[in-house]
Amino acid sequence: MLVARAITEQWNVRLILISRTKLSSEEQWDENLLKDKSTIKELVAEIQKLRSNGSSVEVYSADISNPHEVAQLSQEISNKYGSLDGIIHCAGVGVGSKGVNLAEMTEEILYETFLPKVEGTYLLSRLAKKYKVDFLALFSSVITILGQNGTSNYLAANAFLDAYSFELRRRGIPAISLCWPVWMDTVSNLDEVHKEKLLFDMISTSNAIKALFRALRSQDPRIYIGNLNKKSHIFQLTEMLPFQFDDKICNSINAEKGESTLIEKKQEEPNTTAIFLREKSPNREEQIVIDAIAVVLGYNQLNENDNFFEIGGDSISAMKIIQQINQNCSAASAIPIRSFRFASRFSPSVMVRIASTKPHSS
Repeated sequence: MLVARAITEQWNVRLILISRTKLSSEEQWDENLLKDKSTIKELVAEIQKLRSNGSSVEVYSADISNPHEVAQLSQEISNKYGSLDGIIHCAGVGVGSKGVNLAEMTEEILYETFLPKVEGTYLLSRLAKKYKVDFLALFSSVITILGQNGTSNYLAANAFLDAYSFELRRRGIPAISLCWPVWMDTVSNLDEVHKEKLLFDMISTSNAIKALFRALRSQDPRIYIGNLNKKSHIFQLTEMLPFQFDDKICNSINAEKGESTLIEKKQEEPNTTAIFLREKSPNREEQIVIDAIAVVLGYNQLNENDNFFEIGGDSISAMKIIQQINQNCSAASAIPIRSFRFASRFSPSVMVRIASTKPHSS
């Protein structure tokens, strides 16, 4: 609704909203507003507000991932309007506050996430082709650059949008995948956001809308929108990232941080040896891993069965731990490592076992 509100505030347009929420006939809306305290009441009130700006706003109840319902919607549009100028696809299922680890992912969760982003996008692309629209804007996420623990389903669904927009352009359909950072107005409690872990600054609705209107004039199939968060911990890990920054960005970040390089500033060495609670005492290689975990997560004592994520770990801190391990060990004592395979019960014990394992001779 944020996008619809912005459009009607700037122009008088004919706007078609598609919602899975079933609405009663408009003759009953006033009565429903008096009685209904659910999201339907909020939706009806929002629609009436959009119309008060002078725009023509129609609402259709349909599931965009259902071929039959989309076909019916297409027929109704043809009968009533005859044309369609553009499509903005905002529908999607988020990951919540914690997300779901891949080991705990169910088929039901995958389908729920994929249906609007994958099947829904495919069906809307057919409408875009039929009506020869000026644009098909797909709302994706900057999360596809780096990923995040618990977001594999959401990441994959948005990665599909990014890739499919290129294919649609090849077919002559003016699709564009808009990769958004976090919108401030969609966060219930900004104090709970770990801003130091975000690659991009959060974006205000007003700036997002300005970026949207500008992006719709672009010929690029994919655009990442937002300002880099130059205070992000991610910039301490540039050598481990799956992408590179150009010199202009690097220099800008260096100037912001007051450092000559992005990666040469090493993390502080641990002042004490961390205690690892298990029956068998750790050997030297294992202690290097334990100390790295302790330094990054801020503990001086770890239990071998602690859940890595429950004690404050995530994908970014895992990269920091890897960096710390590789800085503090030699090739003779422990092998350099690039990544950990995350599991639902990922623990310090698992990390110690992976990182301190000697490579097989070839």
